[in-house]
Amino acid sequence: MLGVLVSGRLPQTNYHQVSQNKIVFLLDNATDIHNISVFMTGTQPFPPGMGAVVYFSWPPYEHWSYLGWITNDKPSIMLRVKQPQDKIHNSVHNLAGNAFQMSHLGLQQENTVAQIGIELMDLTTIQHQFAEAKSDSEQATPQNMDFFCKKMLQSLYNFAGSFIQPLPNGVQALPANVFDKWYQNFLHKLETNPHFWKE
Repeated sequence: MLGVLVSGRLPQTNYHQVSQNKIVFLLDNATDIHNISVFMTGTQPFPPGMGAVVYFSWPPYEHWSYLGWITNDKPSIMLRVKQPQDKIHNSVHNLAGNAFQMSHLGLQQENTVAQIGIELMDLTTIQHQFAEAKSDSEQATPQNMDFFCKKMLQSLYNFAGSFIQPLPNGVQALPANVFDKWYQNFLHKLETNPHFWKE
């Protein structure tokens, strides 16, 4: 019913069913991947009123990036894959319970194996999710980025300020691990609510 085509490779139609409405494609040597097409093979349409949302994940498969969707009226999609930078993933969506987690398959990875997660859902939900993602991308303006950076730096300043320790000679010092603590805390807030900085 569904397949994945990585640019320069043969089409891949073998997938793993991880729940009633979710499947996963495993992509070997994923650091060589730049473009992917997800498509319906034409053997079977989606049930009426249904489509599929496409996600992408790098190891350790804890975070999933929303890529797009396909339906009977739009049976294929071309996608560009962003390579991970120092294991920090952009535009992450943490799916409840890591629904596509594949560790139970006992994979021994000698290369970087990425995953394409595909979730069957109703068209109303898909259209709402797509509109929300489009709205988020349209909001990535220079003004919003400037506001985000200011809020991030204010967060760091306030957090670090609470750890200042005065020394006898009047100099103020910070413990070395303050920045790491702030960074982990900030990432957790972003994962929990990507828009917390707008509040």
